Amino acid sequence: MALWLLVHHNYTALVPGLIWSLGLLFRLIPWMRSFSRHAIIRSSLPPNHPGILFLVEQVLFASYILLVLLH
Repeated sequence: MALWLLVHHNYTALVPGLIWSLGLLFRLIPWMRSFSRHAIIRSSLPPNHPGILFLVEQVLFASYILLVLLH
């Protein structure tokens, strides 16, 4: 019930934290890739993935700004 209230009634406070967490995860992926022993994980990411993930992060942030402005 508390999670439902948080998500449905306080989503504007939840979204920035989610975006920040995704951004942190995107910055950790190259570190995880370089230290990973699993070839599947290493080969599943394209060579230019930091640029792609940064673009995704920016799109998510812009979507949040639009959500706040139009709400």
